[in-house]
Formats: sequence, C-alpha cells, structure tokens
Amino acid sequence: CAVFTPRSDAVPFLGCLSSEAMGNQLTGTIPTFLGDIPNIIALGLGHNKFNGTIPPQIFRPPTLLGVSVEGNDLTGTIPLIESPSFLGLSAHSNRLEGTVPASLGNCSNLMFLDLANNNIEGMLPESFQNLEN
Repeated sequence: CAVFTPRSDAVPFLGCLSSEAMGNQLTGTIPTFLGDIPNIIALGLGHNKFNGTIPPQIFRPPTLLGVSVEGNDLTGTIPLIESPSFLGLSAHSNRLEGTVPASLGNCSNLMFLDLANNNIEGMLPESFQNLEN
C-alpha cells in the first residue's frame, strides 16, 4: 500500500493504490474492475486524461473511504454512493452534470465533497441537513 493525499489536504487518505495513478496522463475510461479490489481504502485517479462516466462499480467496496477523480475529462452524473463510512469525493474540474445525489447525504461520515468547475445544478439535497461533519 502507498500513502497519498488528494490535492486538498482536507481529508488524508491511505490507499492500496499507488500514488502513481494520479497525474500520469492515463487515458480511456475508468476501469470498472477497480470496484473489485478487496479492502481498498482510497482510489486516487485525479489529474489524468480519463473520459466517459464515473463507473458506479468503483464505489462498491465497503472499505472505500475516498475517491479522487478531479482534473480529468469525465462526463455524466455522479453515481449513487451509499456507504455510511464514505468520507470524501474530489471530482472538481471535469464536465459532470446533473444534481448532487441525495444518497451522499446518507454517508453519515462525509467530510469532504468538491464538485467545483463542473456543470452541477440545483441545491444540495435535504439529506445533507443530517450531516454533522
């Protein structure tokens, strides 16, 4: 396992993916098999050249605490994320659209959400009123 942090220091993540996955000009779509990695804690794919949508499969592992996909060319909507232990999503500077999914408000430990520089519309869902962090 390697240690890495997203561009923001708001949430430190310890991950079982090498920090080399960030900022390496990787292209194509984000592989769905990343959701099959057992005991993964964090997924750092930011500052590459990924395109397409964010596959919902990557949010499947119950051990996953954070995902960093900022600075790519991702489109589509933000997938449902329903794990109460999920801490943070950094997806700024893409071409994401739609609204913030209400399911994120059910992630009771959510501490960090950065969706700036996208085409996200609307207000935060009412479920966010229950968040304490």
